[in-house]
Amino acid sequence: MRWSSIRWIGSSRLVRQSYIWMFLVPITAKIMVSARLDGLVVLVENFPLSWLALYLSSIFFALGTTVYLCCCPKIIQSYRDPSDFISQGGTFDRLNYYLSRDLDDNSLALESGFELCSEETTADDIGNGNTVAIEISKKDKIFNIKDEKFFDTFWLIYDHCDRLKKASLCVSFIFFLCGFLALGYIFIDNAISVLLVMYDD
Repeated sequence: MRWSSIRWIGSSRLVRQSYIWMFLVPITAKIMVSARLDGLVVLVENFPLSWLALYLSSIFFALGTTVYLCCCPKIIQSYRDPSDFISQGGTFDRLNYYLSRDLDDNSLALESGFELCSEETTADDIGNGNTVAIEISKKDKIFNIKDEKFFDTFWLIYDHCDRLKKASLCVSFIFFLCGFLALGYIFIDNAISVLLVMYDD
């Protein structure tokens, strides 16, 4: 599993705004419990399980989103592909920023990829300003890569970041999964209720 596989969940406006139900459901419950009808206090002894499921779902989504926003590499959160990156003004300097931000010690595959991309670079390319330096500052390594290798370089960095922080990725996924399971319960419960009403009629 990779961060990009849950990106659509973490960036979903519906999921990010689900925290509203964390506050709305308890408030509504209190109103229902203390509601007055003909001067009598109506106590809701059996609060609907679907409301509880909605509340739990909002909590799980909030936790999953928090882990996603804190731990998912920013290049994954912000962009889907090189075209998306370029359309938002992305440059080689920006790639260097993401590389220095999220690089870990296990970067041998990434270095090998940079070496392959830089093999075609000549002294003339460097002299004519047709290259950009990709720097792995933690290991004091610099790779001069031709501008035409921009897409290849992007995918190397993107793929590397996509594999980072596996434990956090699993935690975020589990929270999201629990949130969807709770929503699934609500859907099934409502569907059964509708079918029972139709059957009774």
